[in-house]
Amino acid sequence: MRIATRHVVSVGKRSLAIIIPKKWVSLLKIKKSDNVILRLNRDGSITIHILHREPIKRGDPCKNINGLQTNFSSKPIGDFDRLLFKEDLVSSILNSSNECDGEVSNNVAITSYIDNTHRSYVLDLVEEAFEKLYRYLLYLDNKDAEEIHEIEYRMDLIYYSSIREVADELIRDLFNELDSGEITNLMINIILTKISEDLIDSIDRISWRINEMKISSNEIPSIIKEILDLFSEVSGCVVYPCGERDIKEYFNSLSGIRSGFRSRINSLPQIYSLVIAEIENILNNIESLVEISLMNRFRVSGKRIGSRERSRPSR
Repeated sequence: MRIATRHVVSVGKRSLAIIIPKKWVSLLKIKKSDNVILRLNRDGSITIHILHREPIKRGDPCKNINGLQTNFSSKPIGDFDRLLFKEDLVSSILNSSNECDGEVSNNVAITSYIDNTHRSYVLDLVEEAFEKLYRYLLYLDNKDAEEIHEIEYRMDLIYYSSIREVADELIRDLFNELDSGEITNLMINIILTKISEDLIDSIDRISWRINEMKISSNEIPSIIKEILDLFSEVSGCVVYPCGERDIKEYFNSLSGIRSGFRSRINSLPQIYSLVIAEIENILNNIESLVEISLMNRFRVSGKRIGSRERSRPSR
């Protein structure tokens, strides 16, 4: 593994030798004791499937919830209340299984997705991309744009190398090997990976569009800064469960940013239309992170291991 890792993939009667670059090995945290399975997909892409030596750690035993405890008064239901009801419904479904399998196989393909390390890592990538975009919009330094593109490459590598295989494992083992807490963790991480990939793609496209125009409106950096500040708070609730009150405040803050953004874009020339569309997409994905924060309230908390600690917001 000093230079690269070689593996052979059998395709029918033929074998295909694959070299995994050292950069990928480092990025995916492949150790010398790990086995690597490469899967050739129908679209021609290759999924890197890492088999770690460490077994899966089970969460708490299955727990039954006797129906939904959410009651709404006769007053009109607001957007956040609808969101909360939807997450209560998800919680009820995930925690209503009658029994759990006491034996857990060494299906280590999903280990990294159950661990909070993955969750914190992809959120750190998004936050880093936001910070570099904000700096790029202020100074138009091409070095920042190049670093954003490098982050986008790293996120694509994580997304395409794992999410399809993990989804297959979830479907196959949903009721056989995972308890409700592990299922919730797995669902959150699959959704979070896709949202993070979309966010970084939008950030990369914004820097690319601005680079083409060679100009940046004063409105764009301030909007990105507002989104970055909100993201930094919401992401803490994605890693550590937060209270409903905090999450509702983030939801209201997002609504305020969105309404302010729509009133400010009227002053921007037509040349910014594609940038505006990407910012709208970012706001939609931030709203999805708020939804994940609600789902996170029902998951089984596990030990978090990571090189960079993400603090829980204090309110």
